[in-house]
Amino acid sequence: MDRAQAFIVTLGPDERWENHGMRMFHGTRGGLVALCVLACLLRAPLATADALDVTAQAVRVQPIDPVDGVLPEPWLVQGDTGARSIASISKLTALMVVLDHGLDFEATTTMTKGDHRATKGGARSRLRIGATYSNADLVTAALMSSDNRAVIALGRAAGLSRRQLAAAMVKKAREIGLRRVHFDEPTGISYGNISSAEGIVLTLRAALEYDAIREATSKTGAVITPFERKRPRERYVNTNRLVRWGGYDVIGGKTGFNRKAGHCVTFAMELDGRRVAVVVLGSRTRDLLFRDAKRVARWVKKEARRRKKLEAGPTRD
Repeated sequence: MDRAQAFIVTLGPDERWENHGMRMFHGTRGGLVALCVLACLLRAPLATADALDVTAQAVRVQPIDPVDGVLPEPWLVQGDTGARSIASISKLTALMVVLDHGLDFEATTTMTKGDHRATKGGARSRLRIGATYSNADLVTAALMSSDNRAVIALGRAAGLSRRQLAAAMVKKAREIGLRRVHFDEPTGISYGNISSAEGIVLTLRAALEYDAIREATSKTGAVITPFERKRPRERYVNTNRLVRWGGYDVIGGKTGFNRKAGHCVTFAMELDGRRVAVVVLGSRTRDLLFRDAKRVARWVKKEARRRKKLEAGPTRD
């Protein structure tokens, strides 16, 4: 029987019935016959991540197109739902703030020793101190390849110090509806940059409204060219393997890693005009992260087809 149909459940004394987030408890003597109607497809998750065989600490799948002004309930929630370190997923909020401050894409920014000092402890940057890049290229480096120096330099280009940018990020996050959120700094190097899987969905939804963010995070790769002729060009690839692999209908997103957060990714898929956000947090290795992300993405495609078929109603002969 399909899970969207009504059905009869017989409960014995002190038995409990459960189904993916819906619970009925009875402690009466004797049997009980209960008529149970499952929640609307847009109101309750219909699967668990255990069935998908994922190892990540937290998974969330949620449509991000409002219905009557309200976001639909998630299709899938598994694991830790609390606030946790989110590593470079922080960069989505940082770039929203930078773009809100009117970043000039045609202007250039020169990398400084201060950019280097501000990003110690993070992944190695290929943006060389003293080299000058277009702000458009720095946006690509920051979002597509998660370059930490690019984020600090873009903040400076927008007239914001590292501390000012972090404070503005918290304010931006509150504006888009996040409650459990904090940013120590803009890049995600700090373990103190925290949010929840639910908050990341809201962040991704807001970030996708920016053309520059959507375009940068959906590229498979790019060449970053300094203005100085003697300096080498750098070829960057997207840190999100699903984008590089293709076939998953990804329209944007962001990866992240630090030792506290583990390996993380969030991305949005567009399926038959419906946008669905996916969050996978706390994988032990990058390979495990994208194994999990691939399995979740495949499940999302199947679930979207199933829901579309149910919403269309029964077919007539």
